[in-house]
Amino acid sequence: IASKTGGTDALTIDSTGRLLTPARPRFLVERSSDSSQTATSWNTVPFDNELFDIGNNYNISTNEWTCPLTGFYQFNYGVRIEAGDAASYHLGALWVDGANSGTIHDISYYISSATEHHSTIQKSFALNINAGTVLQLKIVVGDSSHIIKTRSSFGGYLVG
Repeated sequence: IASKTGGTDALTIDSTGRLLTPARPRFLVERSSDSSQTATSWNTVPFDNELFDIGNNYNISTNEWTCPLTGFYQFNYGVRIEAGDAASYHLGALWVDGANSGTIHDISYYISSATEHHSTIQKSFALNINAGTVLQLKIVVGDSSHIIKTRSSFGGYLVG
């Protein structure tokens, strides 16, 4: 299926019969360096590097992704945290149009030593969302002084 505007084709079939959808909305952002944080309330994860953003729907300065097309989307994230307090809690949630979606994801990996405490909040999930919906990934950490580590990432793509 060729693009009416002469741009990227919406759908092609290659010589092996594979369906290719190069214009399908998708993005992946990450932290390119450690980011020190000093809050114990919900804060947007400050991603600073776009690995790809087909459709230019992720705003790296606000860390918001705006849904370009109504549909069913797959999202994945992994946020690495270093905190000084072994008793600290770490939670992640996807915020929809500026409000907590009510889906809070607990930590799924935690390492503790006498001097360092590392955890990773990670989740993979699918959502039906409407065009124009704005998503942000936010975390809350019980330790007021923590570091969001390099290679923390957030991404998504249109399934259909």
